[in-house]
Amino acid sequence: MHQNEIQYRNLLNSLPGVAYQFRITEGGKPRFDYVSGNCIDLFGLSDQAIMADADRFTALIPESDIRHLDQVVKKSADCNTPYVAEHRIKRPNGDVVWIQASSSPHRLANGKVVWNGIALDITARKQAEENLKKSDARLRQAHRLARLGHWDWNVLTGALTWSDEVYRIFGQDRKTFQPTVKAFENCIHPDDYSNTIAAREAALAENRSFTCWRRNSVLPPLLRNRSAKIFLQKPSARFLKAHKNFTLAPFVSYGDVVD
Repeated sequence: MHQNEIQYRNLLNSLPGVAYQFRITEGGKPRFDYVSGNCIDLFGLSDQAIMADADRFTALIPESDIRHLDQVVKKSADCNTPYVAEHRIKRPNGDVVWIQASSSPHRLANGKVVWNGIALDITARKQAEENLKKSDARLRQAHRLARLGHWDWNVLTGALTWSDEVYRIFGQDRKTFQPTVKAFENCIHPDDYSNTIAAREAALAENRSFTCWRRNSVLPPLLRNRSAKIFLQKPSARFLKAHKNFTLAPFVSYGDVVD
């Protein structure tokens, strides 16, 4: 082996992921022409084992992920475009890891396609995403139990974002209702409108928080006298003075529907 080739292989083996080259055979199965030696750490198989029999590698991938990969690779070949795919593998020792495979196709003179790519271990990221989903689900459940909602308001753009519970408190359908400041104002009971708007504007002008109770004008008649408690958190003085990139992300309201 020439010195340059040794240096090249050492470079590939030092990458944070596994470098590879593969093609699809006439029989429709993958064949690996090259896999960097560090694959043993990620896949639990040696490079020689994978290049000798690609089935040993594909056997580690769940069937549902295999079907997705087949579609992604076919589209890459048909369109001659790179692909990025995420899938699981189950190592020979039973450990399950998430892989992100990024590959670019190269069409040979005979019309066949080979892919050069790199596979990265994204297990930690996937676990963090799953933990975040669970945390969000617990938070939504806590909000439902407490009848608690929150919202963010960008004063310059007027963009208003509601949590699921705010829609419920205000009797609105998330699928059809677009929250805006004007739409929020239209939900205020006429008898509470002036006081609510005045309290909000005073809080903005004086850079302070405010809390008020107001009734809902869009609930069914029997429920309209129920009140929601609205809290506007004190905005950042830095944002108020700067005006540029003026966003009141800290503006948060919470509400409770009570008899």
